[in-house]
Amino acid sequence: MKCCGADDYMDWYKTVGYIPGSCCQSIAFCDENEVLKLHLGGCDSSLKNLVEYYAKIIFFVLVGLGIIEVRHKVKLEHTIKDKQHKMKKKPQLLHHNNH
Repeated sequence: MKCCGADDYMDWYKTVGYIPGSCCQSIAFCDENEVLKLHLGGCDSSLKNLVEYYAKIIFFVLVGLGIIEVRHKVKLEHTIKDKQHKMKKKPQLLHHNNH
């Protein structure tokens, strides 16, 4: 995630007195004076957005699977009823015992 601190990059500076390298946009060194090289946004909102994004994907996948399942169930029930109806219409062969 491209973020730094809970609310913003200053969270680190306020609590430990410096901004860690993980807040830098690149691997190269940067410090709190080089604000343009830092991830300025906080991780709370980034994490929340990420969770919401994947929750929406999971929701729609599950809805899609549910629709497919219902369609297959209806189709299967229809197929079973057709087969039962055809079996009832077929004339039964009578077995005569010639003893």
